[in-house]
Amino acid sequence: MTLVTQSDNPIIIQAIDETNFAKWLETSEDYIKANLENLPIKPKAGNYRVIQKVNGEIAIVIAIINNKEYTQKDFQSVFAKLAQDLPPTNDYTFQGEIAEENMFSACLGWGLGSYTFNEYKKDAEDNDLPALLIPTNINIERIENLLSAIFLTRDLINMPALDLGPAELIDAVVNVAEEFSATVNVIEGEELEFDFPAVHAVGMGSDRDPKVVEFTWGNPDATKIALVGKGVCYDTGGYNLKPGGSMALMKKDMGGSAHVLALAYLIMSNKLNVNLHVIIPAVENSVSGKAVRPGDVIDTRSGLTVEITNTDAEGRLILSDALTLACESNPDYLIDFATLTGAAKVATGDEIATMLSNDQEFANLVIDTAEETKDAVWQLPLWQPYKRHFKSDFADMINSTKDGWGGAIKAGLFLENFVNEDTPWIHFDIMAYNTSGKPGYPVGGEAMGLQATYKAIENLAK
Repeated sequence: MTLVTQSDNPIIIQAIDETNFAKWLETSEDYIKANLENLPIKPKAGNYRVIQKVNGEIAIVIAIINNKEYTQKDFQSVFAKLAQDLPPTNDYTFQGEIAEENMFSACLGWGLGSYTFNEYKKDAEDNDLPALLIPTNINIERIENLLSAIFLTRDLINMPALDLGPAELIDAVVNVAEEFSATVNVIEGEELEFDFPAVHAVGMGSDRDPKVVEFTWGNPDATKIALVGKGVCYDTGGYNLKPGGSMALMKKDMGGSAHVLALAYLIMSNKLNVNLHVIIPAVENSVSGKAVRPGDVIDTRSGLTVEITNTDAEGRLILSDALTLACESNPDYLIDFATLTGAAKVATGDEIATMLSNDQEFANLVIDTAEETKDAVWQLPLWQPYKRHFKSDFADMINSTKDGWGGAIKAGLFLENFVNEDTPWIHFDIMAYNTSGKPGYPVGGEAMGLQATYKAIENLAK
């Protein structure tokens, strides 16, 4: 374990805020001054120095931090780096200038440093890491649950599509649901074709059958939370085939489903008093003689028909059926996660979860919890006048507008057609991937907006 509640004689990691380093050094012990004179340390967050005794043992570790760092990645990477670099033969404990409100995040950062995805590396080394003695006022179970949820998200996204198709994704969902004795229902075959026509239309081009899984858990009399996650296990773009460069990361197009499953895991493992309903449609968007074509008109569970103008706008189609199902049970709150548009990445980059909502009070709750948890979220407007762009001459609507402007907003507007007007709803359009790595946040699948959303649901459950 990299986090422990008991340890004999742990080594102190003296955390010094970069703004206070010079003052601290003046009052530090002589042996520390002597060491730092020989090996100076630049007072910049992320730098550290191991101070050794005469016999070579570690006396203390000096770590420079910045308590006001805005993003989780930058703040937590300092502690993840320590977890990765310090000798695993010792236990450690924090001391010094970590702000009380940042201590949980610091401990979480240490835990994040333990993540690796080496399943496909023949000569992968053992990840032997040091343990951190966490403060008595920090809930270790809460941190471990959060780490498990984040690692679940990353693992699922990092799996190549060869080994994670619709069936395997559904199995992963069922395994988590059954761990907490949830009631599970898997829909496939003729039942799926009849009840989820849009999911069937997107998935019928692949020889890996489309499926939908739903599960319920919790107190039926409590606040009802519905979660929907996009599960496109690989997206070629269909007949609107993606260029090679855009296809390289399409194993991550099921990232929305990974987020929803991780969020459900957090809710269930922390035993929140909610009535939880999770829905994940799982498909592969392939090119074949059976695949849906531009110009086709498909049905949806809601009864609305959709003219396909772009087969690469498939995620919104499978979400339309899932959102309709979610709304049939009249949830108090509805949240969906999806790797839906490149436009969201253009708008907010690859570190900020793009959020749209039909209910500003609900949105404000998540904005507040995002600020509290330093989990970057940014709201875009559901600009209603843009709905005019979805007019079709042959169906109730088209699935993708002709111009490329405001793509994330327009995708949200499409989804809004399948959400009850009186249901508070938030839609996350996320990257779900680190394109460049740093300690605790390696290249690969990443949880975005997960902590902010969980905290918001926790507040709703009170």
